[in-house]
Parts: sequence; C-alpha cells; structure tokens
Amino acid sequence: MKTEGLMPDLQRIRNVFPAAAFTGYDGEMIIPNFPLTGRYNRRYTKILFKLFPGSSYHEPHIYVPSDLDLASTHSSHLDFLTEPEMMARGWKRVCVKMNWRPSYCLLDAVHLAMDFLYNLRG
Repeated sequence: MKTEGLMPDLQRIRNVFPAAAFTGYDGEMIIPNFPLTGRYNRRYTKILFKLFPGSSYHEPHIYVPSDLDLASTHSSHLDFLTEPEMMARGWKRVCVKMNWRPSYCLLDAVHLAMDFLYNLRG
C-alpha cells in the first residue's frame, strides 16, 4: 500500500466519517460508527483496516466485530479465516476478493469495504 498518501486519505475519509482514526496498533485504521442497512443485527458497526505500509502488493485486511452478522441468517462472508490475535481482540476478517494493485490507496480499501457491507446478501 502506498504510504505517502495515508494522512491525506485519512483526512478525506474524515469528511464522511469524522471519528475515523489510526489506532494504537501499527498500521491500523478504524471507522467507529459505520451505518449499516436493515439486513444486519445492528444499525452501526466498527470497521478495522489492517494496513501493510511499505508492502505495495499486500492488500489491507478488513475486519468487523466478531458478533456482527446478517439479521436473518449467518453469512460465511463475515466469517473468514481470522488470525488468532485478531479474534482475541474481538474482530473477524471479512471475505473480500480484491485485485489489489500497488497504485491503490486507503480510500480504495474504504470504498471496497463500504460496497461489500452495503451489498452483502448472505
């Protein structure tokens, strides 16, 4: 992921999600109040982006709280292979397929997560 644009990207993300911030963990950004559609078991959720600065070919990992699910059924797309340390912190990785390119940035990852969560059906 390109590192030179992380702070400008974060400022642009804050135009839509004012509370978005980098966490105390290296290479992580959180959006704490992401609005969800009525298909979920809650109205808002947190989204965590685990970034790999300096590794242009490594796509970011996207996580949601471990108890987030669709309201009517369990979605296996919200139950991807999550690293034990992230599970211990209360997160699960979402199954998002992406064709990551070195030119992509943090905004691309946020758009991908938004599209995934808004359009997930089961």
